[in-house]
Amino acid sequence: MNRIIKQSAIFGIGNIISRSIAILLVPLYTRHMTVEEFGIFSAGLTLYTVLSIIMKGGGPAAMLKLYMEDSGKRQKIIFLTYAYSLSVTLLVGAISMIFCANLIKWLIGIDSTRIFTIIILSAISESLIEVPLNIFRAKEKSKIFAFFSVLASALTLIFTYFLIVVMNMRIEGAFLGMFLAKGVVFILSTIMLLPEFSLIWDKTIIKEIFILGAPIVISGLSMWFVNMSDRIIITNIRGGYEAGLYSLGNRIGTLLNILILTPFSLVWGVESLKIYYNSNEKDAIFSSYFLKISGFCFLVGAFLSLFAGEMISVFATAEYMKSIIVIPIISVSNILYVLYYFHTFYFMIIRKTYVLTGIVSIGAVLNILLNLSLLKYFDYRIVSLTNLVSTFLIYILTYREVSKKIKFDHNLKKVLIGLIIIAICAVAGLLKNSLFVIVMKILLMAVSSTLVILIFKLDGVVKQGLKRILRL
Repeated sequence: MNRIIKQSAIFGIGNIISRSIAILLVPLYTRHMTVEEFGIFSAGLTLYTVLSIIMKGGGPAAMLKLYMEDSGKRQKIIFLTYAYSLSVTLLVGAISMIFCANLIKWLIGIDSTRIFTIIILSAISESLIEVPLNIFRAKEKSKIFAFFSVLASALTLIFTYFLIVVMNMRIEGAFLGMFLAKGVVFILSTIMLLPEFSLIWDKTIIKEIFILGAPIVISGLSMWFVNMSDRIIITNIRGGYEAGLYSLGNRIGTLLNILILTPFSLVWGVESLKIYYNSNEKDAIFSSYFLKISGFCFLVGAFLSLFAGEMISVFATAEYMKSIIVIPIISVSNILYVLYYFHTFYFMIIRKTYVLTGIVSIGAVLNILLNLSLLKYFDYRIVSLTNLVSTFLIYILTYREVSKKIKFDHNLKKVLIGLIIIAICAVAGLLKNSLFVIVMKILLMAVSSTLVILIFKLDGVVKQGLKRILRL
């Protein structure tokens, strides 16, 4: 546990700093774009995300497993991951350019080839930067990883501020800032890794990367349909204004992923493989980790649900307060996603990532069908519920599959208690603020935090984590 706390602390600090910088972009967007423009930008951001998923080709994720399994071919694996990712990225980018005019008009409803071209360029830089960053993860160079992550976010803030505020480019400036920042970091980090390259072609390794990576692309796309396609659907059915309201609530609810999932996932991919292959008590260790990661999720989820209105006031104008109910629902959905992610290592170990792909695809299809059906009769807020239902189904199916082979205690009764705590906080968060309500919220947060820390046995981890952080 000490090892994962130390690595998570370093990754977490770097992640929190970089994400904190990135969070500063949200008020920049909401105050320099109309609600409708912000909705269109958010829909464009979903295109950026799906393009980057396809462009990665699953290469960076597949590299982690190959790197851990074969220490004698690591330099060759690094070079071939670069070659694979560059080839897939440029191919997908070229194809996207050909169809860009019709695609953006069909998906978002705007006729701007220039905006979509910038989105494609941004997706290219996003997909390429994952290669060196994942190599630093595999080599467990968490401080270098954190440095480049923070640098990318800082440069994004600087470039975006200049392009939106000074140049008044708005939507175009937001995407162009991402392209420039991540492009610079990709070049710098690649230069640092050049001595690690072994320029030897190996068809076997390329085939392994493809076999492991292709299903990851499909599962990634399926999760995209669950978590992000909703903004495109809302834009098409309900308009950019409602898409903007939903996007703000979704972004705040997704802060849970920023604070918990990202630093955890950066360590868990490597650490879970070590536990599985090297530990004689892996069931007990997995159970302990699952309990604690659940506890941290419920701490953050309770806070976001209880202070949803205050979070909106920080990030946007009063016009966005209509999206307050979206925040606690998306927070719970993201908790389920974190718990789902905890189990994904198993499918990589047994080399059956296609099973995971099938599970996520089922959830994605359900999500799309629900959104297309219900948005005709309800406003954007219904989408947060369809997201929750779909994510819950994905988690249940994943849990059921993993439990057939790995028999660790999931402490589901404690998880249920955590969900009840968040539900209570969500109801309190909807109350109109007064002195009494503010005091009540503070007391409720104190009680909820204490209960979660005790129930999920986080007291020792919190003390240990704080000591580690103070020593950095």
